[in-house]
Amino acid sequence: MDGADGVTVGVLGSYGGRNVGDEAILTALLDQVRAGRPDTRFVVFSRDPAHTRSVHPDVEVVAWEGVCREGISEPLRRLDVLVLGGGGILYDTEARRYLRLAGTAQSLGVPVFTYAVGAGPLTDETDCAYVRAVLSDAVEVTVRDEESKLVLEEAGLTRPVSVTADPALLLEAGDRGRALLRAEAVPRRRRLVGMSVREPGHAAEHLDEEGYHQLLASMGDFLVQRLDAHIVFISMERGDIRHAHAVASRMTAADHCTVLHRGHGPQEVLDIVAQLDLAVGMRLHFLVFAAVVLVERYGFLGGNATAALVMPLMSFHNEVRQAVPGDTTRLLPPDHGEGEPVVGGVLWVLLDQLVRTGAAIRPSLETGYTVPFDPELFKLAAYELLENHEVRMLLHAFASGVVGLPDRARAVFETKSGPLVLDADVIVDCTGDGDIAAAAGAEYEIGRPEDGWTQPMTLMFRMARFDHEEFAAYTRARPDQWKGVHGLWDLVRAATDAGELDLPREDVLFFATPNAGEVAVNSTRVTEALGTSVWDLTRAELAAHRQMAQISRFLRGRVPGFADSYVVQSGVQVGVRETRRIIGEYLLTGEDVLSARKFDDAVARGAYPVDIHNPSGRGTRLERLPRGESYDIPLRCLLPRGLDRVLVAGRCISGDHVAHSSYRVMPISMATGQAAGVCAALAATSGRRPRDVPVGAVQRELRAQGASLP
Repeated sequence: MDGADGVTVGVLGSYGGRNVGDEAILTALLDQVRAGRPDTRFVVFSRDPAHTRSVHPDVEVVAWEGVCREGISEPLRRLDVLVLGGGGILYDTEARRYLRLAGTAQSLGVPVFTYAVGAGPLTDETDCAYVRAVLSDAVEVTVRDEESKLVLEEAGLTRPVSVTADPALLLEAGDRGRALLRAEAVPRRRRLVGMSVREPGHAAEHLDEEGYHQLLASMGDFLVQRLDAHIVFISMERGDIRHAHAVASRMTAADHCTVLHRGHGPQEVLDIVAQLDLAVGMRLHFLVFAAVVLVERYGFLGGNATAALVMPLMSFHNEVRQAVPGDTTRLLPPDHGEGEPVVGGVLWVLLDQLVRTGAAIRPSLETGYTVPFDPELFKLAAYELLENHEVRMLLHAFASGVVGLPDRARAVFETKSGPLVLDADVIVDCTGDGDIAAAAGAEYEIGRPEDGWTQPMTLMFRMARFDHEEFAAYTRARPDQWKGVHGLWDLVRAATDAGELDLPREDVLFFATPNAGEVAVNSTRVTEALGTSVWDLTRAELAAHRQMAQISRFLRGRVPGFADSYVVQSGVQVGVRETRRIIGEYLLTGEDVLSARKFDDAVARGAYPVDIHNPSGRGTRLERLPRGESYDIPLRCLLPRGLDRVLVAGRCISGDHVAHSSYRVMPISMATGQAAGVCAALAATSGRRPRDVPVGAVQRELRAQGASLP
């Protein structure tokens, strides 16, 4: 072995330019080791030494295929450790080739470490024997996915195996993608869809090659027509280009596709992928290069709609005509007149999914332009929507911190598997509380200016076996006691005087749901509690659950229609209306909202009233916008002052206490979420900071996605 001036690390894998994914792993491995130990010397065992030397001129390269034991022993003896990596190399007939060399290193006293390898299929007994013999004595065995771990265990390996992420995820896109595409005459006037195709293999054994190519060509034609796209075929392995040409030649829209001919390395492919609007891949690392991760703290999606049962979705329409008095017993708002939606885009994608699956009722004059929904079906609809769009999800991960790095942001999540770190070009903070932005050092405000108190918290719950007709008959006989979704003042007063109710509010509020015989109750109220304090949240949960018990007894005992009802579900957590408001490049004010102010850099709109539940007790302030009007939310409200790689969306965007009471509702939060996502994507693909992305580019893309902008 060499002296103490540095260690010598051998790297063995499927290297030599045959597969871009394997080359990405080698690049990431070398970069990461050098970052920690700059004095490390490398010996790369390559299948094509000339190629590896041309790409990595600062490492020693050794040919190993077809070399006898004596010939390979000399470079192996000089190693301090041999790292076995290079992608999916442990499979039938191939595993023995790599493990034979690794076994030789072990016999010479060189420790062997497997680095995020892939395994399977592995059924040949000779290969399984090599797995058991070599990997049992390895210093550490790590694989890149749970399936590979299972394959090794089924091959008879009994030692511990660790699962880690694919090393290629460590690579970061640069800014050369646009130039690389321009050099290959790829037009930018249309959306770009990247396709990575390969030989049929085991996944399409029932198809002959002609049928296989025709099937992929039909898919390419569909993408061209459906998305008005240009297809870019990107070869990840040497033989892929033949299949790319075969598919392109069979496309009806062959003039709307380009096969990249130059031999692009992993960094160039990553830069190109960063320019794509959609990636469709049959090679793992093509999809790895295009990865986006949506991280959720719970085991389901939907935010407060499903976690806190905040229902229905409030109106996102302006009010062109005043409401005409009608039936106030339908348990949906009767006071919102006819209007036009001022939120579009992704909200309507979600609504279409909810309505199609029976999870929600489409907004209309009959619903008061709200959206009644079933929270359990909402969860399933959200899962299916993201799966259909191939969004990568990480559930059960709570954001606990962020580290700002010179060229990226690093978010820390707490999980059942221990702390998890994800690096990103841009992070969109949709925590509601601005947790990520605050952890990154953003300035923020909390509560109303005079005392810092926030709007109260509410634990929502659902009650079943409700007799709507009996309740409606009671309220029709007492029209002064019910105003569509709230009221029963006399009954509340009587129960309070009798010591049955002790609530910091003067009435009860509940809504119809899509399910007959069910209401969503919004009547608990916990004041003077801060949603960013775990101690206040604990107190709020206890207080809110006690109030829920009081309210359910009150309804069953005093209110007609509720005699046989019961609480069927409460929120996973108490609903929090207001915490941090991150200080951005612009602070939206209550005056902006109520005057329906317009902005040149608008990326979202709202028309919901100013709606402030009294932070210190009873009463609610409700002020509507001018008839037929809406207000704009500028992109600057999504850009935290002083931060480069974090955007905010939802109720934590930049605004004052009054404006917040309007834009905090979920439809408007979805609009700002879409805007932040578009800005983040444009920043990441162009190598810019979000604040440097031209607002015109954000607005053009939002309009292309169906968003409602002035």
